[in-house]
Amino acid sequence: MVASVKDSKNGSVIPIKIDRSPYFRQLESSEPNGQLYYDRIINKYIQKISKQSRLYNPSSLAILKDGMKAVYGRRGILFCIDVEAWEVNTKIVTELGIAIFDPRKQANALMPNITSIHIIIKENMKRKNGRFVPEHSHNYNGKTTYILSQVEAVKFVQSLIQYYFIDLLHKRQCYLVGHDVRGDIEWMRKLGIHFPKDTSSLDTQKIYAASHGMNGASLKNALRSADIPHAFLHNAGNDAYYTLVLALRLCDPQSRALSTLDKPHPILPKKKLRPNCSEGEFVDSAEALISRLYVQEYKSDELYDSDDEDVSL
Repeated sequence: MVASVKDSKNGSVIPIKIDRSPYFRQLESSEPNGQLYYDRIINKYIQKISKQSRLYNPSSLAILKDGMKAVYGRRGILFCIDVEAWEVNTKIVTELGIAIFDPRKQANALMPNITSIHIIIKENMKRKNGRFVPEHSHNYNGKTTYILSQVEAVKFVQSLIQYYFIDLLHKRQCYLVGHDVRGDIEWMRKLGIHFPKDTSSLDTQKIYAASHGMNGASLKNALRSADIPHAFLHNAGNDAYYTLVLALRLCDPQSRALSTLDKPHPILPKKKLRPNCSEGEFVDSAEALISRLYVQEYKSDELYDSDDEDVSL
């Protein structure tokens, strides 16, 4: 069944059937592989970190494990959407951002290929933030910003939802990814964009809190803690992309191990800065930096044994 989007002025907006495209037909011919191998790595990882008393809440590991099975296990497509609103009237949406990770045809890829989309709402282009919320609508880190009317933007997004969450339902599961998913769904509903009631979701805010205990942590703080370089947040396209990258990092046991994400260190380390220096940490010598990067972070209490080939690269 095709879901419709109702607009008081234009009647019912019917999503476009994009599943007939040769691109999507080719993707649908790809089958997942290696899930038993991925599950073995995930189970061993969870077993080991569950023994670490320093973890904030071991009982929350089920949230982390489920996320890992969905993401690292390549079980489904990850669909992230973000909204930016006008600070003067938050009912007015100025930007939409979408990021999609589709594991089909890239199950063994070293670098994930993420489709990133940034849309500016044409009617609201002149409504700028900057007083209370950073204004980065024109600082999209991707290739192209698309300018659409709100009706056409809603139609476009609903068409993607129709394909990924409805048309593929019996072929491949799709997860809605967000940093506070409930808030994102509510934003979409107000805009006239609807997801199926039984949509599966991955909330990076909850997954992060499961091991770090920071309920309600901002996207910026979670990205910094996960050591993910980022720039120009509060651009809808950038936020959607970085939220998806955060999901990949948090739900990848090997990446967590190599980045010492589960080791006890401050979420936002305090920095001793010299005068006239707003950012950065001074180091006295090359030897000290080598020790900091390659010795102190990997002491004898490593999470994994060096001979554990299943989870250590």
